[in-house]
Amino acid sequence: EMHYRGKLTDGTEFDSSHKRNKTFQFKLGVGQVIKGWDEGVSQLEVGDKATLVCSSDYAYGPNGIPGVIPG
Repeated sequence: EMHYRGKLTDGTEFDSSHKRNKTFQFKLGVGQVIKGWDEGVSQLEVGDKATLVCSSDYAYGPNGIPGVIPG
């Protein structure tokens, strides 16, 4: 369970658990989230803060999410 902000490299925010005022819950390591999170978040300890920069192959793939996240 964690809070997060999803931003593009230009700083544009495309998603935020903070704006919904609700933490995000998921099972780590089973593919429920992007590969960058499965690998990056697994390295953190409770209370840590981190910035994960994910290439398309660790995020939403070469096509991204049209109109939201570039590939």
